[in-house]
Amino acid sequence: MKLINTYKSIDRRVIYDCRVKSLMELMRHYGLNINEYEILLISRAILFSYDKISIPNIINKKIPYAAVSTNDIVENLFDELGINYKKVKIGASSEDWKTLKQLIDNDIPILFKIDSRFLNDNFDENKKQTLNLYYLSTLLLVGYDEEKEVVYIVLTNTNEIDRVTELSIDNFNKYRNTQCMPFKADYTCYYVEDDKEIRNIKRDKINELLKKGLFEISKLMLDDTVEYNVKIGAFDGTKLLRGITAMKELKKDLEDMLLKIDQIDKKTIKFIILFIRNNLMFGSHSAFRGEFASCLEHLSNLINDKYFFNISLEFKEIAKLWGKLFVGLTSIANEKNDFNDKLTIVIDTLDKIILKEEQQFKLINNYFNK
Repeated sequence: MKLINTYKSIDRRVIYDCRVKSLMELMRHYGLNINEYEILLISRAILFSYDKISIPNIINKKIPYAAVSTNDIVENLFDELGINYKKVKIGASSEDWKTLKQLIDNDIPILFKIDSRFLNDNFDENKKQTLNLYYLSTLLLVGYDEEKEVVYIVLTNTNEIDRVTELSIDNFNKYRNTQCMPFKADYTCYYVEDDKEIRNIKRDKINELLKKGLFEISKLMLDDTVEYNVKIGAFDGTKLLRGITAMKELKKDLEDMLLKIDQIDKKTIKFIILFIRNNLMFGSHSAFRGEFASCLEHLSNLINDKYFFNISLEFKEIAKLWGKLFVGLTSIANEKNDFNDKLTIVIDTLDKIILKEEQQFKLINNYFNK
């Protein structure tokens, strides 16, 4: 049995996103005091992207796909902090198990990707699935017990957890390679062998990276670059947009749906709306805008500048609008007949969000360009 000493107790989560919590716990092990809000900013996790995607052999017709965060915050954080890390596939063979044990025995925690359905005790991978709207979790492997046939992981899927969680070795191996939409874990692991770079990171560097990350987020949100035919995991994209431009495109497509709503099958409407909602709510119940407000407030306190505090207040209001939008999308998915009024409310709410976000991201951008 082995449990890395750092993880005999863990802090309760502040942010819902498992990637952020796992990264913070990894950095804590190496003595770097960095919180969830700083990870969000430095990794440029706040975003909005939109595309029309198809899923080979499942959905051939293009449907709307929207996301509110980037998929590569692990790599972004390591790269920005200047940390040399390993990204490798460590499978389920006996030799792979020896590799994992050796790393843990050497007090090296391991970030790993896993199909989030491992949390569902009733999940049956052999049951026919129409479309699995599940995503990958990024968790931290910190120990094992071969007698009990379990691994110890940092999993704070509720804010009551302040200790490591047990996961059977069988499920650990199984769900690190199951296919869910749109990504597959494919046994992906990250770890840091040499901790000198992490331990030498100074607070001044982190503060500068926070400002850099915020500036980059504002640039991305105001960018109108178009990328064509981008693969998003198992999804085949058409025209990938980011930022405010992407939000306006989603609004336009919802308006088109409203105009043609009597011509569209009700099940199709519900599916599209659920697909949009579930993707937008992945990792956050406010499209990360509530978390972003806290990031801005935290930065304001660090650098003693009220400029970002005032913007944080605006994003708290924007987060409420996102909450209203999610309620509206849910009500459409549960509606039996009349979609018009509810979809109109969703479109109007999205329009308010777009106007407010564009204004605030311009203010952020102006701060760095003055």
